Amino acid sequence: APASLGRARVACWTAVDHYPVPPRVSAFFPQSGAVPIAMSKFGASALREQGLDPLYVPHAVDTKAYAPRDRTAARKSLNWPQSAFIVGMVAANKGYPARKGFPQAIEAFVRFHREHPEAMLNLHSEPTGVMHGVNIPAMLGEHKIPPEAVRFADPYFCSVLGFTNEHMANVYSGMDVFLNPALGEGFGIPILEAQSCGTPVIVTDWTAMPEVGHVGWHVAGERLWTDQQAYMKVPYVDAIYAALDRSFTMAPRMREKAREHALGYDVDLVMERFWKPALKVITKRLGLD
Repeated sequence: APASLGRARVACWTAVDHYPVPPRVSAFFPQSGAVPIAMSKFGASALREQGLDPLYVPHAVDTKAYAPRDRTAARKSLNWPQSAFIVGMVAANKGYPARKGFPQAIEAFVRFHREHPEAMLNLHSEPTGVMHGVNIPAMLGEHKIPPEAVRFADPYFCSVLGFTNEHMANVYSGMDVFLNPALGEGFGIPILEAQSCGTPVIVTDWTAMPEVGHVGWHVAGERLWTDQQAYMKVPYVDAIYAALDRSFTMAPRMREKAREHALGYDVDLVMERFWKPALKVITKRLGLD
């Protein structure tokens, strides 16, 4: 219970993936006495609208581990075709509605593939929706997408073992564009990792995504009221398709800017510029100094 945390004197690093801040989230802080820490500038602004006084500490990326790899070598290591235009997603396939926007992403890719048969969709996701997600092969079959146009990461590694940083840096570097048309993000770490590897992104123009996914395309959508008593946003399929179409010619010219943006979230920089000052404020607010 929030009230019981008051005795512990805590600070909470808070994801805000709806707008406005869901009532249960905004009520938690006065009930618990916890110090709010926003992980995005959007989240900080939304919390302030609720009368709170959050600190701001963003997520970070190890820009040395997640650095651009030679694209040809990266694709060779993954057994990806060198000539394909690769659209990539790195997202958990769970929950309803599908927060990561899989139905809209796939429908947009279907249209994009008709115009560009050399396009390939690489999904770093559990494919069948066993966690109440989307049965992606069934949807691809409905749209008659050829099997060679879509690849999945090994589901056992995705769900259980995990992949190394080296592997994921190759995955991001091998993509032409990273697709994350989520209904809401508290931050969106893969969005940042992709840009750190020099890959521009397509994200929904909602919550933290335009801020984190600065280099690329921000797609519009329709607001959706959820059981959190606040709004997410369902991206328009037409808008995703249009962004994919633009990325086909523009993405190669955006790789350096994507990397430059991600460097502003380097883990050492975030520690010095944000975490250390925040910890001093937290210590003072909680009477621990």
